[in-house]
Amino acid sequence: MMECRGSVRHREAEYRVVPGGRPPAFDREQYRRRNTVERCIGKLNQHRAVATRYDKREYIFNGTLATAAIVIWLRDLIKEPSDIA
Repeated sequence: MMECRGSVRHREAEYRVVPGGRPPAFDREQYRRRNTVERCIGKLNQHRAVATRYDKREYIFNGTLATAAIVIWLRDLIKEPSDIA
């Protein structure tokens, strides 16, 4: 019985191909833009009203989204003294 299980595992392992590493067509500029968008969405999701989307109407949610974006923008304008140096 143990030999059968071992041979089945061996046959299954032969057919698995696991790709790894960086893709051959890696575009550094596209990666930077994608990273910027993902970080922006992450910052927006830190606001509870945006992350949970309690608003029923689309125009109210758009206002909530705009308010959260303004708050993030204003916080980025006001730098800490340690960030300036």
